[in-house]
Amino acid sequence: MPAHNERFHASGGADSSDTEQVTASFALVRALPIPPPAAKPPGVSSNARAVQADSRKLKMGNMLGHIGFSYVGLIFLLMLIIPNIIWAMSKQKEYDTGNEKKIFSVFERIGQILCTATLLLFIDYDPTEFNLWTIWLFLSFACMMLYEIYWIRYFRSSRTKYDFYRNLIAIPVPGATLPVVAFLLLGIYGKVIWLIISSIIFGIGHIGIHINKSK
Repeated sequence: MPAHNERFHASGGADSSDTEQVTASFALVRALPIPPPAAKPPGVSSNARAVQADSRKLKMGNMLGHIGFSYVGLIFLLMLIIPNIIWAMSKQKEYDTGNEKKIFSVFERIGQILCTATLLLFIDYDPTEFNLWTIWLFLSFACMMLYEIYWIRYFRSSRTKYDFYRNLIAIPVPGATLPVVAFLLLGIYGKVIWLIISSIIFGIGHIGIHINKSK
């Protein structure tokens, strides 16, 4: 019995020593300084920043456009169509459609259809914010405003062939060049490759016909 009690007390002493070591370790851990969490910008959560980053990557990498009605595209089309309707009702004295080259006419017709569709069916031209990239939109709209000035000048003139084709601020055949450039710049602003391609096709035909007729 005495031997048994000695072993029991020896074992209890060892357990007590281990407990003291564990307690000391916990106390040391609690004493260590805990770094504060990284500060976040006020009003912006990490999830919001991730969504913004993904949105920027998507916008920079996607040139296919996003389907949706564009009011900017509609405005550009109206600025193009309305003066032409007025002109068609009272064509210039010397205008002749008989000597148009067929290849230019084909490009022009295809380009007109494609431009009309791509202007109306992609929402990417409608501005959601104003930044440095918006310069492309302003330049595009400036071209359309010059296009309207061209028509005002023509309607107030004698409406001859010279009046129809003469330069506007050193811009050759402005009645064809300005809308084509405007559509091209709008496609660059919206990052819609389809409008860029459509503008090039339209430009080959439309500008080609005007240059050929102006000679």
